[in-house]
Amino acid sequence: MLSSQRIINDFKYEFGNLTYREIAALTGIQMTRVFRIFNYQEMKVSEYERFKNLLLQKKSGTARLLELFNQYALFLSPCFVRKLEKQIEREIKIVNLIQEGEK
Repeated sequence: MLSSQRIINDFKYEFGNLTYREIAALTGIQMTRVFRIFNYQEMKVSEYERFKNLLLQKKSGTARLLELFNQYALFLSPCFVRKLEKQIEREIKIVNLIQEGEK
């Protein structure tokens, strides 16, 4: 899956059933352009960044987690880091299996 398609799918999941008009107002992108993007026309970099920034704001918990990890990674014990990696990998596998099952 292309990264632009993934961003759109993530946006649909996170923001629910917004109309094209509401998405246009939220992103600052023209409504007809939003329609084309949601029908998988190629995105411009600036459009991609707008959707990505909105997703990052919505997923502030994830952004906060990454910020904390980057800030304190050097101070964590290697054993703890390995346990954390394994737990995250398990969670990702579960999410991937659920997504595959929904297709």
